[in-house]
Amino acid sequence: MWYKGIVMEVKDKYLIVMREDSTLVKIDIKDKPKVGERLIFTDEDIYEVREAKSLKKKNMTLFIALAAVLVLCILPIINNGNLKAYALVSLDINPSIEFELDENKNIINIYTINTDAKSIDLEDIKGLNIEEGVIKLKGMLESEKYNLKNDNMIVGFTFLRGIEDLNYEEDIKGIMGKNFNESKVLYLKGTKDDCEKAKERGISLGRYEAELDIDDDIEDIIEDMSVEEIMKLLNNNSGVYLNEEVKDEIEDELEDKLEEGQNDDREEDDSNND
Repeated sequence: MWYKGIVMEVKDKYLIVMREDSTLVKIDIKDKPKVGERLIFTDEDIYEVREAKSLKKKNMTLFIALAAVLVLCILPIINNGNLKAYALVSLDINPSIEFELDENKNIINIYTINTDAKSIDLEDIKGLNIEEGVIKLKGMLESEKYNLKNDNMIVGFTFLRGIEDLNYEEDIKGIMGKNFNESKVLYLKGTKDDCEKAKERGISLGRYEAELDIDDDIEDIIEDMSVEEIMKLLNNNSGVYLNEEVKDEIEDELEDKLEEGQNDDREEDDSNND
């Protein structure tokens, strides 16, 4: 909108002008007019209006900048909060370790289950793809003088969202088999519920599944075992982990087998004496 006015006073930064309605306003200085000179101006020339707009623009710029900073700070927190594990892999060699993986097989969490595992610094593995992580872990174990050749290993695996992905699981099996091809690997699959129960007992998923398998078939297993095999199992040289109940049952079976062997020896001696 256009206005007419008369210059009443000239300041350093603005003019005081009387409009036709006898009101006074401040406007920007243009070409250093003289007092009493008539001029035409618009809303954009009014000093207070321009100053207020400039301040508003500065405040809006500051607000946008602060909002952007807040978004950058909050988004990682939100993303981490929503970062839900897709699968879990446990490794039992002697160190007992569990990896939580996302859908792309990246390691998002690492849990050290026993004392041996806690003595190894695994922080650099977090964030790596599972294959990269396994290769790095293998190097760490070898540097710690763990002999992986012909050693026993239990690999536990489960999905954590109730979703089964055969290709994903086969990839995990392949990675473990390829990188620990000199070890005797026992692969055991569990459930999310098994994970919770294993956590309550302070053992890995793989060890928990090994115990379940033994519990289910213990009678058939030990009946077909020789005394030597049973003793090896009890001495924990087989890579299979036993709970107390199962261990007691195996010890009872060992006693029975030893008694049977002694009886057989007596019968053989009696037969020879005859």
